[in-house]
Amino acid sequence: MKAGRVVGILALVLGLPLLSWLIPASPALALPEIDLTPSSGAVGTVVTVSGSGFESFAGTDIHIYFDGEEIVGSPITVPTSGTFEETFEVPDDADPGTVSVRVSTVIGGEVRKSFVIERSEIDLDSDGGVVGTIVTVIGHGFYAGGTVDIYYSRDGSRVKVGDQETDATGEFSFAFPVPDSVAGDHEVRVEDVLDNTDTADFEVLPTITVAPLTAAIGDELTVTGTGFAGNSEVSVYFGNIMMATEDTNKYGSFEAVFRVPNLESGDQSIEAEDDDDNRAALAFTITVGAQIKPAQGFVGVPVIVSGVGFQSGRIVSITYDNEEVATAVPGDSGDFSVTFVVPPSAGGNHTVTISDGISTATDIFMMESVAPEVPQLLLPEEDSKSPAAVEFDWEDVEDDSGVSYVLQVATKGNFAASALVLEKVDLEDSEYDITEEAEELGPNSKESPYYWRVKAVDGAANESDWSEVGSFYVGSSFTIPETARKVLIGVAIFGAGFFGFWLGRRTAYARRT
Repeated sequence: MKAGRVVGILALVLGLPLLSWLIPASPALALPEIDLTPSSGAVGTVVTVSGSGFESFAGTDIHIYFDGEEIVGSPITVPTSGTFEETFEVPDDADPGTVSVRVSTVIGGEVRKSFVIERSEIDLDSDGGVVGTIVTVIGHGFYAGGTVDIYYSRDGSRVKVGDQETDATGEFSFAFPVPDSVAGDHEVRVEDVLDNTDTADFEVLPTITVAPLTAAIGDELTVTGTGFAGNSEVSVYFGNIMMATEDTNKYGSFEAVFRVPNLESGDQSIEAEDDDDNRAALAFTITVGAQIKPAQGFVGVPVIVSGVGFQSGRIVSITYDNEEVATAVPGDSGDFSVTFVVPPSAGGNHTVTISDGISTATDIFMMESVAPEVPQLLLPEEDSKSPAAVEFDWEDVEDDSGVSYVLQVATKGNFAASALVLEKVDLEDSEYDITEEAEELGPNSKESPYYWRVKAVDGAANESDWSEVGSFYVGSSFTIPETARKVLIGVAIFGAGFFGFWLGRRTAYARRT
């Protein structure tokens, strides 16, 4: 019997190599494995399980479990390719943490993969700032594909500042401006429909703003503050001078209005402080300032220039359209007052510049733009005969800016340049007499008269319309030379005397006879 066993063992040992040579070799199979997409997410996240290397189990059922619970759709039958995909949703009651996704085969083998259920958390891109700061809330671990509500706490209650949809894994980002609220920490809370929630604190800091950012002594300023204590008194200082006190509202906001005090020009500070020692400050620049009165008028009007913030003892130059019209020397406080007379200039705006060579201020003077009245013609009368040395006269025109006149005489009523025989400008009087022989007008007829017109121009270069056109004609230009005229006068006197003598003699003779 022992001999038989020995023979059998020998046969098996010798036969196995031969058997292995006769049986074709089988290819080696890959080990089964699974992948999860995504590998982490919040409740509601849709997860895809991808399997490969399950060829040996083709045609059999496999079971898929998430955190020990079989998913909806499990079991599934393995295809001949040995690969498969199946999706499921992370259940609403899943607790945060790391769980397993498990695939079991018919022979009891299994493959596992870890999945992280994220906890609901938020972060703020900034943990402090002033009212109005744009804060971005970044969250994850909230209900995937759902909506979260964002709240901000103030005045003992919470204010909804917005809502936002989460992405496929429960993440979101939302930005909002910090509402009016008192100084200190304020809770930002995020909630979803499953009561997943998280909070973060944002610290409100006090701040002030001022309008305008630069101004001169005496100019009005408006200081606005936020983020101070609620219902608290705030003192506002300009430099070291307390300029105003105001009460904040329940959200820690206030507004104060005051004028720039009489301090040196340059950089100063504005500071606000409440009863709880919340304070804020900002830099402010006092500029030089100047004002003119009146700011509009006519040529020759006196204008008062008042300046503040200039350097004491330094000559200040006042120019009107770059023409110096006055100078002044500021006193110890940097202020001055000086008067100038507005020079002739065109109607409209003109720049008045006040400068001490270091600091400069400007203002605008608006010159009147009203044209003077149209002159009314007087002499020569219409269609009258005039001597060659014509005397022209028209009614006076009054204007605050002063008036000069333009006179034209032409041979045609259209006053074309070729027809002009006389043109006089800048006439100060409302009359003009031809006294120069070169200007005397040649003779013409009533049927072909001379035409004349006048217009007024004021000191602001405003021009009236032309007057109505008048007409006249000049008789013969023959004149007796002066010497001949004197001779004729002498002859006439002699003749008159001789005639008188003769008449007297004749009368006497007649009486004797």
